[in-house]
Amino acid sequence: MKFYDYQKKALLDQSRLRIFLKSRQIGFSFVFCYEAVKKAIQFRRNVLLASASLRQSNELNYKCRRWIEVYKAFLPIKLDADSRSEIGISGRGRILTLPSNPKTIRGFNGDVYLDEFALHKDQKEIYRALFPSITRGYNLTIVSTPLGKSDTFYEIWSDSTKFRDFSRHSVNIYQAREQGFNIDIDFITNNTDEETFQQEYLCQFVDESASFFPYDLIKSCTGDDYAEGENYIGIDVGRKRDLTVVFILSKSGDHYYQKNLTVIKGKRFGDQKSIISELIRSHSITRGAIDSTGIGLQLAEDLHDEFYFIEPVHFNNQIKEYLVTLTKKVLETGQITIQSDRDLINDIHNIKKTVTKAGNIIFDSERTDQGHSDRFWALALAIYASQNLKNTVIDQVGIY
Repeated sequence: MKFYDYQKKALLDQSRLRIFLKSRQIGFSFVFCYEAVKKAIQFRRNVLLASASLRQSNELNYKCRRWIEVYKAFLPIKLDADSRSEIGISGRGRILTLPSNPKTIRGFNGDVYLDEFALHKDQKEIYRALFPSITRGYNLTIVSTPLGKSDTFYEIWSDSTKFRDFSRHSVNIYQAREQGFNIDIDFITNNTDEETFQQEYLCQFVDESASFFPYDLIKSCTGDDYAEGENYIGIDVGRKRDLTVVFILSKSGDHYYQKNLTVIKGKRFGDQKSIISELIRSHSITRGAIDSTGIGLQLAEDLHDEFYFIEPVHFNNQIKEYLVTLTKKVLETGQITIQSDRDLINDIHNIKKTVTKAGNIIFDSERTDQGHSDRFWALALAIYASQNLKNTVIDQVGIY
């Protein structure tokens, strides 16, 4: 397998403590899965790869299996443990791929990798729980794209006095391209706003002061927990420039759980309607709300005609303020569990509160070809749909 120069440099650094600040999608998890498999097979070491969610842990498990298949071409390897969370290699080491939870990851001894650490909630507790795992000469590797300045990842990266034994590596998208990574950067810059590009691809820790939803608040509501209840749907409509996003929440008691998030891009409205109608039927939706502003009007009316419980909502500043403040209240009270998905987290974080010269309050985000915080508005509409619709601001202002 061919590695890029920045990947080779990462593998050559055998420091006990390493931290990597990197652009998205440049192959660091792939190369560290190789390193984990090599340690387990060649050096008989146990390895833990901790991720922010079960989905991401499963992805790392899959990548490790790909590397094991490469080794099988040269060595007689047999597995004595074979699951989505553990790969045990007979007579050698084992590889654990787990969601990070400070209560369940204690007691491990071996090499530790914290993948996309900025996405993890309870980072300080996770670091404290896992650091003793490497006491007997093992290594700790932290790797992530940045996500604000208020977390432990930023603290470890930036404070070389307090965390003085870490070797530090930074690779942005331009450096990756210079070292062989084939990527069309113009395509990225043409389809993202400046803040997103700076954070996701230039490895810059952006200022959070303008955001109405701090990263810490959003990450505190992430997790893999789920309970079945009544299902509510929110639909934010787009066609060419924006995305159409369908968000389904299951409400059990007073708590919301993310059940489904479907992103539809570049499809005709007739095709969108077919996809959404099937989601409504298959998930037995109790009530829903759909953005009926502008190009969404026809789709909203068609869905309302077919499903009387899908209510069109025409956005204006007052209604947006109501939806934003309602959603923030749900997050602040910890009444919701969403997936640790970077695109979803960024869509929520990108909502900003501004006050016009006339004293009007506006909640919105910058529009790009990648969307307009569409995942957030779909989430907000799903939460709204679950409310008692009597005496709400939207009910008072008028739905249509």
